[in-house]
Amino acid sequence: NPPRATPDTRRMPPPAAARQPAPAAPPVAARQPTPAAAPAPRQSAASPAPSRPFDLEKSLRHVEASLRKTANKPTRRARLMATIRSLLGQWADDATTQAVLQRLLSSGRVSIDGQGAVAYAL
Repeated sequence: NPPRATPDTRRMPPPAAARQPAPAAPPVAARQPTPAAAPAPRQSAASPAPSRPFDLEKSLRHVEASLRKTANKPTRRARLMATIRSLLGQWADDATTQAVLQRLLSSGRVSIDGQGAVAYAL
């Protein structure tokens, strides 16, 4: 007697020996190495201006308040620049970030020594 066909056995795939081999895939071209030392440009002069106007005073207040609240303040100039850019959001460019940093420096809220170490007077 052959085994009784149940709903589970009717839907099972055939044994491996009865299966047809998959068609061979076409050969894949070797990947060309990409240059690792070429960083993507940030913004070019031909890119459109941001659609949101830049308010230096508002941005300065926001950065000061955020730096005042955080326990882990950036201790190096490069990290402070990255933090300011992050706090200002997608409309921040290099000029905006530099302007906010200059205002922090001129007001005496932040000082940077010759080796790039940052000190705060918030």
